[in-house]
Amino acid sequence: ILCRKRRLFPPIAEGLREEGIPVEVVDLGGLLMLPEIVDVMSWLRLLEDPARNIALARILQGPRWRIGYRDLVAMARWSASHNRRFQDELEGDFDMPGDVAFALAESVDHLEEIEGLSKEARSRLEGFRALLAELRAATAGSLGDLVGTIVERTGLLRELEASSSPSAVASRRNLLNLLQHVSSFAPVDGEATLSTLIAYLDTAEETEDDLEPAQPSEANTVKLLTIHKAKGLEWPVVFVPGMAEHTKRSQSSIFPDASRQPNPLRQSATLPFELRGDADVLPRYQGDIKAFRSELTERGVEEERRLCYVALTRAQDVLVCSSSYWYEGPSDPFEPGRFLVEVRDSGVAEVIAAEP
Repeated sequence: ILCRKRRLFPPIAEGLREEGIPVEVVDLGGLLMLPEIVDVMSWLRLLEDPARNIALARILQGPRWRIGYRDLVAMARWSASHNRRFQDELEGDFDMPGDVAFALAESVDHLEEIEGLSKEARSRLEGFRALLAELRAATAGSLGDLVGTIVERTGLLRELEASSSPSAVASRRNLLNLLQHVSSFAPVDGEATLSTLIAYLDTAEETEDDLEPAQPSEANTVKLLTIHKAKGLEWPVVFVPGMAEHTKRSQSSIFPDASRQPNPLRQSATLPFELRGDADVLPRYQGDIKAFRSELTERGVEEERRLCYVALTRAQDVLVCSSSYWYEGPSDPFEPGRFLVEVRDSGVAEVIAAEP
């Protein structure tokens, strides 16, 4: 299954799991969107930076610790009060331009000082504090060992091994894929540290382009990846979902999506076209910004067309293209994308249409 946008991964993967079909998310960025991987990433982010309050809240509210909102509020109040006191103490010696960030994790080391904590939460947080100290010590080892320790000591692996359902099997494979990515991580410059790993994974999560070649396993699973990752690969049967556009909100279109073309006139971080190696084929600004934007959009559509060609030619025997009227986002419906319409009208396609 080849997707233009990774935001299609979670619902497709969940749908396959519900039908008992084993699915393997090959794309690293898509892998980072899956619930079991998000849990591991929350631990990595918290160990790298104790001020990652969102990561801590996700861990504490998970099935292992089950810390409710009322107890989290008590922890936050303790942190906020110490934040204000810390700021008051420093204002006499330093210029304080704004609020001083105070990590929620600091409250875990002062449970006896927090008012309003339930007895159950206090007991669970003591166990969490001991595990957090253990995992902090594990950061001194290799990154692969650290991820393995997190998966084992947090109970995530034990929970998945207790079930033989297709969903649990797929989750175990996803964790193995993450471990392989982390173990093979080697930055271009400097050492492989937790900070450089987090930066690398954040980049992989943010970009739709491929950071590294796809390496699908030989396992009998459905492979789910982006079209960018599929270059050079082939399969007997290929599905290309999400071939939908939104005429009213072009930035919401899925495939093709020509809304994110770099514009050096409006984006200071964009390399000027005359300095690029493909300057001879790029649009030139002739004093009409509207016409220039239109040319950029046309070029974007052509780039998307080349990507579509890659997707459609990955199939050896059967190719299935599809779109839907409804996706997460706009409150009004999408429309079949121009590429899907061209496939439909090609004369070689069998059309299976649903009611609007």
